Amino acid sequence: MPGEQDRDTAMRRVIADLMSRSKRDIAHCYLPTTIDLDAALRRMRQHNRRSPVAERLIPGALLLTATARAARAVPELNGFRTHGRFVPGPGVHLGVAVSLRRGGLIAPALQDADTLTLPQLMASLKDLVNRAPTGRLRGSETADPTLTCAVNGLRPEEL
Repeated sequence: MPGEQDRDTAMRRVIADLMSRSKRDIAHCYLPTTIDLDAALRRMRQHNRRSPVAERLIPGALLLTATARAARAVPELNGFRTHGRFVPGPGVHLGVAVSLRRGGLIAPALQDADTLTLPQLMASLKDLVNRAPTGRLRGSETADPTLTCAVNGLRPEEL
C-alpha cells in the first residue's frame, strides 16, 4: 500500500536522523566486561520452569533490570547533555533497541525501568517490542530515553 510505504519511509528517516544525532551529540560509554550470570540464569530458569509461557523471562531482561538499577545508583550516568552540561534524568527511562520488520531500528523507552520488578520489566519489554514494528508506540515511549541499551535488536518473535 503506497500510503503505508510512505509512512514507513518517513518514520525510518526520522529514526535514522535521531540515531545519527545521538551518535554525534551524546556521550557514549562502552563498558567491556565479563559478568558472572550463573546464579541469575539459574533463578531465571527456575522461574521459567514454573511459569506459563507468557510470563517467562529472557536473559536480556536480567541485563536491562541490572542496567536500570545501576543507573539509579549512579545518577551521573542517567540523563542528558544539553547546552554543554549534564542534566540528570527525571527517572530511569531505559531506551531499548528494537529491530523493525522491514529493516531499521527504533529505541522506545521503558519508563521508570528502575522501579519495575523483573516480571514487570519483562511484560513491559514484550509490550514495547510487539508494538514498535507496527508504529503503535506512545509519544512518551519514543521521546528522551535517559539511557539506551541494545539487547541484540529485539524482535517480537524472540520474546
